[in-house]
Amino acid sequence: MRRWLIASVLALVLIVLALPVAALYLAICSEQGLQLIARALPHRMGGASVEVTGVRGTVATGIHVDRLEITHERVHLLFEDIDARVALPPLLLQSLRVREATIRRMLIEVHPRTHPSSPTPVRFMPHWLEVRPDWLRIASGTLIVPTVIASTPPLSKARGWCARASSASSTPP
Repeated sequence: MRRWLIASVLALVLIVLALPVAALYLAICSEQGLQLIARALPHRMGGASVEVTGVRGTVATGIHVDRLEITHERVHLLFEDIDARVALPPLLLQSLRVREATIRRMLIEVHPRTHPSSPTPVRFMPHWLEVRPDWLRIASGTLIVPTVIASTPPLSKARGWCARASSASSTPP
């Protein structure tokens, strides 16, 4: 009776430990796991709507997204034909490190303010989440600001690249 009880408790502990490992393996190393993660993403986050379509691949080997669209009252972001490789260990530290990414088409459309600005910053992602690309290539990009329209030639930047918005005035091309 005592051996049976010890064996049962040991089997239960092994099952409890094995289930999260198996679920993590399924999420990282299978296409069905990636699609499950994509379906589990909320469609509304912090006043923004998010639509992801055409997710393929695995987190471990590489991700392909046909279309990622984020709409907020102040901005509309559209990314098409995204290929990316994500580093897995930084995910444990709540950091999304993208080893390499290619975006075939990008559109950033800034909308004029409809409400007065608030003193608190607008947050789309959780404040603890950091996204860092090591290598990023944008084949075609368009930025539309209420008074400016700018198109970019293909961009390819390595680690350390940072894009910042400036307050300098611009004229349309």
